[in-house]
Amino acid sequence: MSKIKIIFLFFLIISLSSFSEYYAIGANLGSNKGLNLLIYNSQEKAVQVNSSWSLNNTSTTFIFSFDQVYFSLMPDGVTPMYYGVGMKVSNKEDEYIGVRGVLGASYFAQDIDENLELYIELDPTFHLAATTNFLALEIGLGFRYYF
Repeated sequence: MSKIKIIFLFFLIISLSSFSEYYAIGANLGSNKGLNLLIYNSQEKAVQVNSSWSLNNTSTTFIFSFDQVYFSLMPDGVTPMYYGVGMKVSNKEDEYIGVRGVLGASYFAQDIDENLELYIELDPTFHLAATTNFLALEIGLGFRYYF
């Protein structure tokens, strides 16, 4: 089953490559710990893909979001703000599928490396098939490196 998930993620990334001008890969250390991939184009649009899994191998989560990025909101130009909408798919009980919003801010750590981005985001998630936890507020904290 995990091979199918990896193949699916690979083809998703390849299919989005025509959309992109910049790629970033990093780690999400918030509510959904795991790998973060950002594909960004010059029209301030981005696609985020998060893949997380539990350490005891009981659940896997894929998160996809389409984000609108604003570099001009802050005068320094290195602190973009973004918002977006997406979905969360998981095999975790009571959280199989959800619709989520994304509201975030990031900072390009130019003193360390101009390609290093640190980010924080709030992600309200509506679990569509939930019986108990219909709404969850998730927090994303992490870093990405641009290529």
